[in-house]
Amino acid sequence: MVRYLEGSGRALYDRGPAVRALTSLYREAEERELEDGGDLLAKVTSLQDRLSRSISDNLDEWLRAAERP
Repeated sequence: MVRYLEGSGRALYDRGPAVRALTSLYREAEERELEDGGDLLAKVTSLQDRLSRSISDNLDEWLRAAERP
């Protein structure tokens, strides 16, 4: 899913299913933090970082396309 989202150029700032899934994963990771030593939280945070980089790479392009002459 992450590879698809990174390559698609889609921004994840809406409240669509991908954003809801990431939010649920983050909540679950926070709940498990003490029992797994933060392993899942580290993975989810890494995932969010990858997607954030992907979004920021496309943000300038998206803003230029949104400008009106």
